Amino acid sequence: MALLGLIGFVGWGARALQARPLIPADAPRAQPSVGRFTVNGAPVVVHALPTGLVGVRGRHHHAALPDRTPFPLRMAAILLDRSHAAPMPILTYLVQHPEGAFLIDAGATPGLLDPSRWADDPVSPRVNRALLDLDVRPDEAVPARLRALGVEAAALGGIVLTHQHLDHVGAVAELPGAPVITTRAELTEGARFGAVSGLGVSAAPLRLLEDELAGRPAEGPFGPGLALTQDGALTVFKTPGHTPGSTMARLTLDQGVIWFVGDVTFTEDGLGAAALSAMHADLGAARRLQAALLAARRDGPTLVLPAHDLDAPGRLAEFARRE
Repeated sequence: MALLGLIGFVGWGARALQARPLIPADAPRAQPSVGRFTVNGAPVVVHALPTGLVGVRGRHHHAALPDRTPFPLRMAAILLDRSHAAPMPILTYLVQHPEGAFLIDAGATPGLLDPSRWADDPVSPRVNRALLDLDVRPDEAVPARLRALGVEAAALGGIVLTHQHLDHVGAVAELPGAPVITTRAELTEGARFGAVSGLGVSAAPLRLLEDELAGRPAEGPFGPGLALTQDGALTVFKTPGHTPGSTMARLTLDQGVIWFVGDVTFTEDGLGAAALSAMHADLGAARRLQAALLAARRDGPTLVLPAHDLDAPGRLAEFARRE
């Protein structure tokens, strides 16, 4: 609660100095794309699904602050920053595997920052509005995207939450019955910012990685992984760094490997950058994860798909065209 109080106080001061990050009407929007692959010869389809735009301050996107700077001070630096980063897309990914369809993150929805959606939690919308701005059109939200593809929400094999920040869990409540794959640590973290109580995560059927991975051996630098498909093609790892309970998902294909990394990096080109987002809960852990992803790219055909990379849909389509 002390952190929420600090954010609320500094956020009030920040709004007195400047408008929150605004998104221009002509800001570029990512377009959906599709990649067709195989696993052991069986077809697997991956869709990149943009769910609108998010605007943040410059230090939220990249901050020249020492890694040892305590997280509350980094939050204060974000909220007092007078610069704005270029608006970023909010990307979710749909993996259609012979064993089922799986969603990586649930994106944002229209009106997500409307205080009326948070009647029992007046603090969270103020905190979120102090940190970011959203622009989501009705036809961009995950439920509309799934309907356009003929995918029933009830038929989803699972929703993998890379973390529980607002723009990654927005549509969970609109996808009833779909199991949510997350972590116990992230439930605790999400509750601090209202995601669990306000956006339906805690009401969904939950699969918690700490419970399902207990006692399993590590698989390389990312620790033990939970296979969501019997062939092991789609695997989820607990990878704290951006948040205390964040995750990444790996899709192993005949054509190579795709990593769905959430906000470990905002763009693939940003891997290994000197200035990382001040929003990372643990900058050192985030740097180690980025170094491991860079190493994975050197080991063979590997595609890194962040949640806010304008070029990611195009790279997905290009990766699928590789010989």
